[in-house]
Formats: sequence, C-alpha cells, structure tokens
Amino acid sequence: VLQSEQNSYKLDFFPIPSKELKSLIIFKMQIHGLCFMLEQKVNPIPLQNVVIEANIVDMIAEVAIIQTYKVAEKNTIEAFYKFPINEAITVCGFEAEIDGRSKVKGFVRKENKDVDQYTEEVWQGHGAYLIESESNEVFQCFVGHISVGQTVVIRITYVAELKHDSESEKIRFVLPNFIAMRYGSNDEKIINADAVVNNLDLKITCQMASIIQRIESPSHKISTEMSIDGNPKIFKITLDEQITYLEKDFILVFKSEDLDQSRAFVEYNPETETNCVMLTLVPKSTLNTTELIFVIDRSGSMSDGPMKRAAQALELLLRSLPEDCYFNIISFGSRYDSLFPKSQLYSETNLSKALNLAQTMTSNYGGTEIFRVLNWAVENSRNDMPTSVFLITDDEVRKIDQYTSENEEKMNDDLRLFALGI
Repeated sequence: VLQSEQNSYKLDFFPIPSKELKSLIIFKMQIHGLCFMLEQKVNPIPLQNVVIEANIVDMIAEVAIIQTYKVAEKNTIEAFYKFPINEAITVCGFEAEIDGRSKVKGFVRKENKDVDQYTEEVWQGHGAYLIESESNEVFQCFVGHISVGQTVVIRITYVAELKHDSESEKIRFVLPNFIAMRYGSNDEKIINADAVVNNLDLKITCQMASIIQRIESPSHKISTEMSIDGNPKIFKITLDEQITYLEKDFILVFKSEDLDQSRAFVEYNPETETNCVMLTLVPKSTLNTTELIFVIDRSGSMSDGPMKRAAQALELLLRSLPEDCYFNIISFGSRYDSLFPKSQLYSETNLSKALNLAQTMTSNYGGTEIFRVLNWAVENSRNDMPTSVFLITDDEVRKIDQYTSENEEKMNDDLRLFALGI
C-alpha cells in the first residue's frame, strides 16, 4: 500500500509485471541503490550523501539509512531502487522523496491489485512507486519518471538479527558496503564524477542487559562514548575517520557481561499503551561427566544384515563419544559379557579396544534374553554420575517399557534407557 501527500492509491506485490516493466525485471542486475536502464544496461544514479543510524538492543539491530541521489542524465529516466537482503534482514520501512515533495511511504499488505495503475501514472508523467519483492535476496521499488537535476532521497529501515560467537562470547554487527559504495557496484564504471559519496555519517547506539566490557571495529577507526547518561549498559559509536564511501563492510564487535545467560528486554509503546518483551534464551550449558553403556544383541537372529548394521551403528556412536565420558560395551544373547569389568574413562587405548570389538562382532550368542543383561548393566552402572544405557537389537524394543515398569525401584533421574531397533 502506497500513500502520497496528494494521492492515496494501493499498489502491491505481483509475480508478473506488465509488458512495459518486464525488461527491467528480467535483466540481471548487479548494482544496488537507485538505478535506471540505458541501452539494455543497468546504470547507477550518483549517490551524494549517506546517513546511517543504527539502534542495537541485545541481539537485534534496527538500521535506518538515508541515501541522497541526484539525477545527472539529460533525459527523463524511469528509476528503480534495489536493496539486497538475506535471511537475517527484514525491511520494515521505506520512503522516497523527490525534490522535497511527493513523499511516499510503503507498507506491505496482501492485496491482488493489478500493476496497470502504476503504468498509467508513469505514462501521464506522474511520479509513481511500485514496491515488490524480486526474490528472497532483493527488496525492489520502481520509482518511475525522474527528470534531470532532481534530487531523490531514499529512506529505508530494516531490522537484523546479530551473530553471537559462543566461543569468544562476542556479538558482531555488520553494515554491508553496498549501502555506500563508491560506484553502483564493484564491477561497474562510474557514470558521472559526482557518483562519489560526498559525505558518510554513521551513528550507532547499543544497549545491553549487562555492563559492556569491550568495543572494537576490525574494519574502521571508531570513536566510542561509554556509559550514556551514566548507564554502563549503553554506548554510542561514531566514525573516527572522514570517509566518503565504504570500501569494505563496516564491522563492530562488542562484549558485555553475562552473554552466556538468558535475558529479557521490555519496551513500552506509549501510542498503544502496550509492552513488548524480547527474550533471549542461551542453550549453552556445562556438560557433566556421564557414563554410556552400549548393550548389543548378538543372538542368532542378528545374523548377516542386522549384525552388520548394529556394528556400524555402534562404531558411529563410539566415534562420537565425548572425551570426558566413561563407557562400556556389553554383548548378549542367551549369555552376556562386557568389554570392561566396569565402565572405563575414554582414552585412545580404550576407544581402540572398543572399535576392534565393533568391527569383529558376530551373532554367536544363542537366543535373546534381554532382561538379564539389562539387570546386570543397571546394577553395575556408576552411582556418581548420570548413566545412559543404549540397547541395540532386532527384537521387540517395547520390552524396554516392560523392563522399566517392572523395575521402577532401580530407575532414577540419573539413569536412562534407550532402545535402537535394527
């Protein structure tokens, strides 16, 4: 839905544009920002000024970009605006302004309206705006007719989810360089000398749930203002160098206390008199030492295919063991025996013994008696750490449920049984 100061009209997303616009859509465009077609080639409109204001709250950033363009072409052109996006970016606001008037705001809404109204506005010489999604990677707006010397101001706002490095406990914020590139793209020649950005202004405000410990930019020189209004959880960033365009992505890395903890932010909206809550859950936890017991069915019914698959499954599990665990392997049929008298701490030597057993297993243990071996595994498990027992068999795995129901006194929160049917 698009609204102007003089008119109100609805134009929206369409899978196939009219014939007049098809050539613009199907041509593969590599430049971004405000552009136009000339002799079947996409050309950038000179970018004069860029203002970027980012507001970061924990793991979410709202980025507002104001780009000023000036048309240098002698003839009237039909311009369009392109803005790349990815799965972490959502465009939530768009405005276009020509010579300080004809201000247009775009809102996304599902409506099946034809593109004819846009085409009619263009042919009548009026500025018209058609917003559509060219693909999942590009936000696109057709601006319509623009004359020589006119200034176009684009205001686009997006929200992005930031990346968290769990190892260094740092958060990374990135501004892509296409926001203020020297030319329309890295591989396009400049159309006019004025295409160089005359000014680039960058301001970032960040608020975290805990005290901010460190801020740095590996890409640019920055100036940092800490503890805004005496609050050590808020800081502001500006560029500490005078640049006219972004030769590379702007990267900001920061760290605060308790990033490994779950946290929440509450924001009040005075217009609707409602609260909005953002909850960040951190699934990171310290893993305790555990015991893993593998109970392998080697009865006669496991011959050929089942035995081979069971051995392969066991080998896969063994190669995935955490280094601080205790483990054991019990083979069973009408009899049973174990690799170790008691579960042993993981080591290269013990792992080698276990892998050798898995690779030489045969189904020569007679009949299938599950309950006896499970009793032995439970009774001989360690009581100083959690234990998980994995039963690999071709027999009816529902016998596990029968066993646990009949032996409730042996079961506790630190003992778990799993059945893998082969």
